[in-house]
Amino acid sequence: MASTRLYREGLERMLVEEDGVNVVASVPPGAPAARRLLELGVDVALVDVTSSRGLADARQLLAANPDLKVIGIGGGDNASDVLAWAEAGLAGSISAECSLADLHSAIETAARGEALCSPRAAAVLIQRVASLAGDHARGTTDTQPLTSRQAEILRLIECGLSNKAIARELCIELATVKNHVHTILEKLHVNRRVEAAAWAREAGLGEWQR
Repeated sequence: MASTRLYREGLERMLVEEDGVNVVASVPPGAPAARRLLELGVDVALVDVTSSRGLADARQLLAANPDLKVIGIGGGDNASDVLAWAEAGLAGSISAECSLADLHSAIETAARGEALCSPRAAAVLIQRVASLAGDHARGTTDTQPLTSRQAEILRLIECGLSNKAIARELCIELATVKNHVHTILEKLHVNRRVEAAAWAREAGLGEWQR
């Protein structure tokens, strides 16, 4: 599932020529497309994580089929992205600069149930686990209640939407979204959007569907 038709069809054509890879379908982002993949019974799904719908599609696919292996395409190794993809349940991610051979290898690795993780990404995840363990040992601070608008924005953050995408979705100014996000992080006593998204899922807000 990639964000443009040209990109999807080009990638599909290349993978069709690869031995050991059976391309079932290439579909655009969005809920109907995700349902289509599930109906086809795929084992590995490629999702464009640079798309505003990328993580939301990945979560929907994995919620319906926990055994599915989802690979994010177009990702980097910065801490925020690595944590967001891990918390979304992705088997791993590969850079847009990777070769076709790298992609083929990634698909085979995911199909075997093995994680795709660069040394830098592994370091980020280890640090995150250590941080969570420390937070648990110290105990969590009570959070402040969110307003209805803040809860709505938090749900969209959990769906993987950027600030710009949230502003478009709610028809409000980008600056307003940024202010709300800042307040949400303060109220939840977290420093990153991915931590707020994790809080939302634990609180059950992730079950809300647009």
